[in-house]
Amino acid sequence: TLTLFYAMTIIITSYRLLRHFRLKGIALYLPLLLISFHPTFILFSGSINNDILSVAFVVGAMFCTIRWYDNQTLPGLLKIALCVGLGMMTKMSSALVAIPIAAVFLVVLVQRLRQKRWRIFGEYGLFLLVCAPLGLWYPVRNLIRFGVPINYVQELPVTTFQYLGHMSFWDRIRDFSAHQFESVYEQWTTNGSSYNEYNPLIAVMKNAVFGEYINEGCFSDTAAGAFYVHVGEVLFWLNVVLAAAALIAMLVFCFRKCSLSPVPKYFLVGFSLFQLVNLYTLSYQYPFSCSSNFRYIMPTCIIGAIFLGVTVQQWQSSGKTVGKVLSYGMLAMGLLFACLVFFIYQGVGLYAS
Repeated sequence: TLTLFYAMTIIITSYRLLRHFRLKGIALYLPLLLISFHPTFILFSGSINNDILSVAFVVGAMFCTIRWYDNQTLPGLLKIALCVGLGMMTKMSSALVAIPIAAVFLVVLVQRLRQKRWRIFGEYGLFLLVCAPLGLWYPVRNLIRFGVPINYVQELPVTTFQYLGHMSFWDRIRDFSAHQFESVYEQWTTNGSSYNEYNPLIAVMKNAVFGEYINEGCFSDTAAGAFYVHVGEVLFWLNVVLAAAALIAMLVFCFRKCSLSPVPKYFLVGFSLFQLVNLYTLSYQYPFSCSSNFRYIMPTCIIGAIFLGVTVQQWQSSGKTVGKVLSYGMLAMGLLFACLVFFIYQGVGLYAS
């Protein structure tokens, strides 16, 4: 029940973020569909671990930062401190959001200093006074009592079946050979596959839709089960198209004006790209299949959906027929995505029971 509640708070916060950007109509419904029915929130709403709560705080920090930039009040700043601090208390990797937030703080600091408003130093001091103890008390306690480094990550032994050290990192990230797409479900040798997923990008695209444990074996060896498998293939490739469209929209709006003001826009773009860089860094430092997991970059699906909504808004505001056609086409893809996710996960529940 708790993890389900955390997942729902992410969807509600995402909705408030979409409304903050004044998205409406199809421009609102499309990203809300993609976020609400995204499989990662279904999977982690029932996963008994700290991932979904940490993402809830990270998304809350995103929302509070964007709102605070538009209305720079002390209570708004302290809300960011609470979200970041509690997120780090939940899972230290939540500190990743602090880097793009710090960039926003730097922009505001420059603006305030030009206006000779020195009070900003006191406000930032209060931010640290709230955020730092919340986020660091537990790792500092473990450092003092047990000598555990603050950024410690328990490593798997190189003898484990999912160790990828026999392949160079360069070979892993540039290999897009066809055999990796013969199955759209994540591949593990323990499930009878001939290899473990090794390309981080391909692994997270599969993992984003089906997680680690949903594969062909989840469905019965019948015509109905085979149909579910083929529907899963359609869902995977549709997700690839939507993710590619979101990435293109994000990169295009880096150089073109849109309804998002510059600082919130670059905050979202920077955070999204920073998460991707962190994913590849993690895959490099820890060469195991489990390092390439979508749970490490869950907020990217929300950011991508926002930019798809902004794109649709641009098309609609153009007043051109082609813009309306493209808008309804994107909405149709979003509806299809939601229906396929519902169908697949209904099937997983049916066959699992």
